[in-house]
Amino acid sequence: MRTELTFTSHGVRCAARHLRATSDALAHPAGRPCVVMAHGFGGTRDSGLPGYAEGFAEAGIDAFVFGRA
Repeated sequence: MRTELTFTSHGVRCAARHLRATSDALAHPAGRPCVVMAHGFGGTRDSGLPGYAEGFAEAGIDAFVFGRA
């Protein structure tokens, strides 16, 4: 499941995609682990990161991918 989000950080509008884990294999009473992913100055959240985020989600880890909107 993917959720598209936006938020503001230090006056810059950011866009994000939250990919929920496809299983609860790594879930604990406090929740599931989450990997936060972002490119450096030269990339966007859509250039190369989705494949890695999907892999984390399939392994039972949420992924939060963000970049400048």
